Formats: sequence, structure tokens, C-alpha cells
Amino acid sequence: MKKSGKDYSRPKRAFDEVRDAWSRFNCAGLIAATNYASGQPGSKSPATPSKSDFIVDFENAIRPILEKRNISFSKFTEAYRSVFDDDIEREMHAQAVLGSMRHSIEQRCGALFITRGLFPVKKYFTVIRQAIAGRWVGGGSILAPYKAKEPRDFMYEQMIEILNERPEVMETATAGAA
Repeated sequence: MKKSGKDYSRPKRAFDEVRDAWSRFNCAGLIAATNYASGQPGSKSPATPSKSDFIVDFENAIRPILEKRNISFSKFTEAYRSVFDDDIEREMHAQAVLGSMRHSIEQRCGALFITRGLFPVKKYFTVIRQAIAGRWVGGGSILAPYKAKEPRDFMYEQMIEILNERPEVMETATAGAA
């Protein structure tokens, strides 16, 4: 017989994977170099999100959850950007720093990471190029991994409004796609 109820393992897995990636990216540093002498582009696709983008999206996602519980970002960082290699030690350290709110924070952040497309991390760094409103824009446009729950997508509406106001952009984009 199947138990009914909420699945707590998926948000926890999402939180752990995204938090580990955030910790790795922060510890590794964000300075990168590109060899322009080779004539090769710096990245395979300029539309692919960078590690900096990931860190910003991570921090923007968790701030409202932390503020609602009166937890500072520095306290969160102390709890989760630890030097422990063992998962059990890392969890015990987070429990010692955050106390009983740790599970709630992990579940809410994990669910939000799933909703915003930060989980799975590999999929976050995958870009899908497609047309918007049946027209290719600038050789291709990006379908963001985040899908709004509202019936209206304000970013999409704003982009279409801008494209309709500036016909020279549309002419350039359609000429490049042809």
C-alpha cells in the first residue's frame, strides 16, 4: 500500500545538490581568463549561464526564505559553506548553527530551487534556443529554465512589447535568420 503525503526527499536532494554547487563555485572563485589569441570564443554559447549567474540566482532565491525566518545570510553561509567533507558532520554543523529551523529551510529552499529551475544543476546550465512568437530573435532566443506559476509571463510580454516598438530590431533579426 502506497503512503499518501508529501515527498520530502526530492526538495532535500534539490537543496543538497544546489547548495553543494553553490559552495563549490564560491570556493573555486569566479575569476576566469579567455585566450583571445586563439581566435576561439570564450564559451560555446554566450547565452549559457555562468557560475556567477548561478550564485546570484541561488542567493536571490533563498533571501526571502531567510528573511521570513529572521536568519541572516551570513548565518546561512556559516551553516552550509563549511569545510566538512563528511555529509553527517556537515548536517550536524548546520543543525548546531540553525537549530530546529534547518529542516524547514532545507525543504522550502529545495522546493523553490525545483520551481525556479536551479535543480538539477546540470539542466540549469543547458540552454534551449527557440523562436519567440514565431520569430527568431537575434539568431535565437533563450527559453529560461524558470517557468512562472502565474498565467502571465511579464518578461515575455515586455520583450514582445519592445520588439513591436522597435521594428528595426525585428528587421535585423529576421534578415539574420533568413
